[in-house]
Amino acid sequence: MGEIFFRTLAPKKRNPPKYQLEMAASVDSLKATMESMATQFKGFQDMMATSLDKLSALEAWWVIAKESMGTLLQRSTKTTARIKSLEFRPPPPPVQWQFPHMPPPPHPPAAGIDLNVAPGASSSMSPTRVDSPMGIDGQRAGLAQHGTGP
Repeated sequence: MGEIFFRTLAPKKRNPPKYQLEMAASVDSLKATMESMATQFKGFQDMMATSLDKLSALEAWWVIAKESMGTLLQRSTKTTARIKSLEFRPPPPPVQWQFPHMPPPPHPPAAGIDLNVAPGASSSMSPTRVDSPMGIDGQRAGLAQHGTGP
């Protein structure tokens, strides 16, 4: 009899109403959609973290490059200034014109001075030339005028 009592008091299994079935299907669909979105959001977070890491590394590289370029620019500026200072040639000092001193007069020969001969000229006559315009007689006449000759 206990078995009969349990059967009679237990509710009968009924099929759930249509809206409950639709709601359950909708909740299951929503759960699947949310899981899919969570997976996508996790992928997006991973992508953003990777991008942030890369940008941080890029910023660190940029800072180092900027410092290096600044150092190189400073060195090249110093080098350029040094080269210019080494290549600079000051203008030559002004030329002081000095007039040459007259050389001392030559010493007279020991035999004496011939006052009829200009300084630096030879006191001897040039050798006789036959083809001279004055001829031999003209040269003798010139010798007679100077007081030398036969």
